[in-house]
This record gives sequence, C-alpha cells and structure tokens, in this order.
Amino acid sequence: MVVKLYNGIINYIEKLTRGVLNHQNISYIIFGVLTTAVDWTVFKSFRYMGFGKTYATVISQVSAVLFAYITNRLIVFKSDNKGIVAVIREFFNFIAARLFTSILNIVGMYIFSERLTFNENIVKVALSIAVIILNYILSKIFVFKKRGERDINETEKLV
Repeated sequence: MVVKLYNGIINYIEKLTRGVLNHQNISYIIFGVLTTAVDWTVFKSFRYMGFGKTYATVISQVSAVLFAYITNRLIVFKSDNKGIVAVIREFFNFIAARLFTSILNIVGMYIFSERLTFNENIVKVALSIAVIILNYILSKIFVFKKRGERDINETEKLV
C-alpha cells in the first residue's frame, strides 16, 4: 500500500516536471528532506532529555547518516551489492563521500563567510545546495555504482 502510494507520488511529480526529474532524483530529494527531519528530531529529542548540544549533534548526525545510507542504498539507488564485504565497502565509501563534502562545507563556510566576509546565510544556502548536488553525484558514481558499471571500471583498471 505504502509502496503504491509512494510510486504514485513519484510518477505524478515526473509528469508534472515533464521528465526533467526522474524517479531517482525525486527519491533523493524526498529522502534528503526526511534525513534532515531525522537529524532535527533526534537533535531536539536529545536536547529535550537534557543532553548537551555537542552530544546531541553527534548522535543526530550519526542517526541521519545511517538513515541516509539505508534509504539511498535500498530506495534511491537500489544497490545490487551483495555480501558483507561489498556492503561494508559501499558503506565506507558512503561515509568517505559524506566526510569529504562535510569538509568542503566547513572550509567553504570559513573562506567565504569568515575570511571574505560574505553574508553567512547566503553562503550557507549556496554551500548546502552545492553539497546536496555533490553528495548525489558522489553517491551515483562512487558509492552506488551498478554491478555492470563496477565490472567495466575494474576491468579498465586492469588494462
């Protein structure tokens, strides 16, 4: 029932955007919003329970990244990796990509907001958009490559 409803919504959005957005793009956006909701909900819950900001942030970030990995793996990119080694490699690639974009976000905020004194809100929005796009690209080409794409890339490395 839920899957039918979800697919119906995705199909409607695809038609509405006249094919500019596809199932994968729309799913990525939806689960990105839900990942943000997980982050905020966990953060606020831990703050409500009396935990400090840093602790609540760490727990909320870990929760959000785990949620993002699971939903990106199963729903957005429909990973076909099987076996514990392949899944662990995929997970660590996901974490590495997210750490990379987090570092870019931090460095970008420092350079543009602190050093060049651009408006922090404009910088934050611009960096957020850049990070979302970069996370999608890295997930698509680096983390959740389809089996055929992986085999071709690994064969090319051998030649």
